Amino acid sequence: MSLALRDNLEFCISGGRAVFLDLDTGRYFALADRHFAAFQHWTSGETSSEENPDALDHLASRGILIETDEADVRRKSSFSGLTSPTARFRVSQVRATPASVGSAIFSRLVWSRRVKYWPFARLIESVRQSDLHNRTSPTSIELSWIIRSFEIADIIIGNHDRCLERSLALAVTCRRHGIPNTLVLGIQANPFAAHCWVQDQSFILNDHPDRVSMFTPILAV
Repeated sequence: MSLALRDNLEFCISGGRAVFLDLDTGRYFALADRHFAAFQHWTSGETSSEENPDALDHLASRGILIETDEADVRRKSSFSGLTSPTARFRVSQVRATPASVGSAIFSRLVWSRRVKYWPFARLIESVRQSDLHNRTSPTSIELSWIIRSFEIADIIIGNHDRCLERSLALAVTCRRHGIPNTLVLGIQANPFAAHCWVQDQSFILNDHPDRVSMFTPILAV
């Protein structure tokens, strides 16, 4: 019998701590220091620590790890292979139309309400299920219009402490226009803070590289 990380639970190592995101509840939590080493050994496949059995049993009793019959259960993180953004997609010279700005504002308001009332897992699943509608080949100009429209929407309805709704709205809107992207949630451990942004490979679409570099990715969609 082996142990596996339970479903809908993501984690990362930040600031010498193991931080988890429970998709079922939308809550973050960290392991106590006395259990961190055992968990880190387990994720790397090491079993030499004498403290591992008791510590892993404790993690199983908390529902972090579950028993399984599978042999290889150390699944990769959702952000493995994620490119660190190095540049911002600049659109300051682009002129957005009133219609596109109105659409961005509407999308922001829709996702604001969903963030308030939907379970966190449903929000993430809705992004995963957002198909790329390749009616035409998307262009950088089309992406520029979308990003500029959302920037203006930020000015009109605000963007402070609204990174989740902003990123959900932008990610889904881009995908509906055939533009692939990655929704990223990141954390910093000391002091704890969480952030969310959208990127297209090495380009960040709704933030600045120097800001997101302060956060360790914990979930990429």
